[in-house]
Amino acid sequence: MNVSPEAQRLVLQIQNLQQQAQLVVAQKESLNAQKEEVKRALEELEKSGDEVYKAVGPVLVRTEKKKLETELRERLETIELRLKTFGSQEEKILRNLKEKQQKLESIIRGGGEK
Repeated sequence: MNVSPEAQRLVLQIQNLQQQAQLVVAQKESLNAQKEEVKRALEELEKSGDEVYKAVGPVLVRTEKKKLETELRERLETIELRLKTFGSQEEKILRNLKEKQQKLESIIRGGGEK
């Protein structure tokens, strides 16, 4: 069966979109893991006394509890914003992927009827 140049182009675009979708999903998974880690750190911080430490590279440094809590909340906010952005990207990629797949199916069905 001969495959039209348009069908070949769509197949390549579909493969590219699938790779993009996989990358976005992997990034979202990583961010979700970071989000849970920050949430656990905030929970532990609430239970702790006034003397707290944070990791700076391989070293633990004493810091103010309020300052660390602010840093963690800001990090959590940044992560949530990035997750929202990746969610939008994923939706856009999946919509585009669906459109390309439908076009390809239409070409294949149309070519099969000739």
